[in-house]
Amino acid sequence: MPATASETSSSAVIVAARTFDAPRDLVWKMWTDPEHTAKWWGPNGFTNTIEKMDVRPGGEFVLVMHGPDGTDYPNKFIFREVVKPERIAYSHVSGPLFEATTTFDEHDGKTTVTVRMEFATAELRNKVVEQFGADRGLEEELGKLDAYLKKMQRPDEFVISRLFDAPRDVVFRAWAEPAELQKWFGPKGAEIFYSKGEAKPGGVYHYAMRVRAMGEVWGRWVYREIVPPERLVWVNSFSDKDGGVTRHPMSPTWPAELLTTVTFDDEGGKTRVTVRWVPINAGDEERDTFIAAKESMKGGWTGTFDRLDEFLVT
Repeated sequence: MPATASETSSSAVIVAARTFDAPRDLVWKMWTDPEHTAKWWGPNGFTNTIEKMDVRPGGEFVLVMHGPDGTDYPNKFIFREVVKPERIAYSHVSGPLFEATTTFDEHDGKTTVTVRMEFATAELRNKVVEQFGADRGLEEELGKLDAYLKKMQRPDEFVISRLFDAPRDVVFRAWAEPAELQKWFGPKGAEIFYSKGEAKPGGVYHYAMRVRAMGEVWGRWVYREIVPPERLVWVNSFSDKDGGVTRHPMSPTWPAELLTTVTFDDEGGKTRVTVRWVPINAGDEERDTFIAAKESMKGGWTGTFDRLDEFLVT
């Protein structure tokens, strides 16, 4: 969706919005991590030197924007409100003065960012539009972020996330204990009838489920990293009754192994779960198969998240 930045000349406001094909936690990180923010901030042709970025109420964001003609533009912001990962409000105090709010709205795995800049008067707003092209510059800035996000996201990486209304330790336990996993894991209609293992580095979780479209399916996870209640990392593969590694029962070119990373972020008593899948030691054909299946993976994980949501409620 292209950016839009428009208000009438009688308004004291500039607004721009853009929808990014990226999960909200990733877009938030690009906006609040100075290592990334410096790479895309500002209109086309500008580069940045960030001197300070303290993302908290009362924290300072100090940077120098370097124009394409070599002119330096010092900038200083003060954060007024930080609600991760929903909203940031800040004041531009180095001139021209304005108040800004950036919101991050997630839907269907995509994120809509809306930036609202409010000036003291319509005259001041019109001045920065006429002299500096602030409305056009804001559109270009969001365009640069879009390009940077596409560069950051590997084509062979699958990412999906959801916010659950439950404490982080409870959600983590639902993922880490076989008895809990058996009650909810898998796409809609799936039923786990075998679930054994231990979540520890080097440990193996071995399971079997009945899936409508595939029949009886065995799988296994070999854990690499366990950081309660923050992160689980394991190698995922299809399996058999003996716990060996097998190929996908319906797709011989599916990657034999996937590196799975699940993170658990506390957001005001709720928990954001983010799942990342990356093929391991995959050939070109396997990688192409994985990339082509992203939409179907999204559907499967959406159903799995729905089941987890129901499980956490009950």
